[in-house]
Amino acid sequence: IDSEADGAADDPLDVPFGLIDKLWHDWRAGTFGDASLADAVRSRSAEHGGLQRAFCLFPDRGADLVYPGWRTFLRWELPGKPPPDELWKAGLRRGAVAAELRRAAVELWAEESPDEGSDGVLRASFALLFVPFAWADRLEEISKRIEAAIGWPENVPFIGVLSHGTMVSFGTAFESPTQRPPAKSFFLSPFELEEVGAEGYRLQEQLDIGNMFYTKYWREHGRTNGTVVACRMMFERASREVGSML
Repeated sequence: IDSEADGAADDPLDVPFGLIDKLWHDWRAGTFGDASLADAVRSRSAEHGGLQRAFCLFPDRGADLVYPGWRTFLRWELPGKPPPDELWKAGLRRGAVAAELRRAAVELWAEESPDEGSDGVLRASFALLFVPFAWADRLEEISKRIEAAIGWPENVPFIGVLSHGTMVSFGTAFESPTQRPPAKSFFLSPFELEEVGAEGYRLQEQLDIGNMFYTKYWREHGRTNGTVVACRMMFERASREVGSML
């Protein structure tokens, strides 16, 4: 596609790709300061009424149909800098573009189509505890102690099973308080794998900066690895809707 040309002829949003391309690269170049991509989009929405809805299409809500080839034009590299030679770095940067676009789209879409009919109540669905075979004779004891320690509801399943691992791990599942459909199994495409990898790498870099960020993240989300966080965002789920591995 021509970055200066309009989007596809049947684009109902009628937003030229050139506007999206310019905003993205201006944001990457620091034109908007510390503002998020979503805030940058909002700041220019007055210039074109459909800009916010156009960004809601990325990366997989129709962007490939309305703006075919956008992944070639929207790049992570700062203006004037050459792309990396290593393939893994190129994939990481493609994933970072998609992840930032998705983060902005989720935030903007919440304004375009807010949830309705939610009572905001978080309901426990089940808990799953994995205990190493070496502690098989203590499975019931460990299960009861953890169940009591977290105050798990008596009428909700709490399942303890033996595993081949060397650590005790524990996961919880909750029913979503929103009107979103229930979670389901899925496969990640190559593009999604790049996005997950980039998000996991970004989160790990933040956690390694200092204990303050790690502590804040742990309090809000639990000890969750970057890949799970990335998948949460990819399927537009919040930490309060998907249990964390502790």
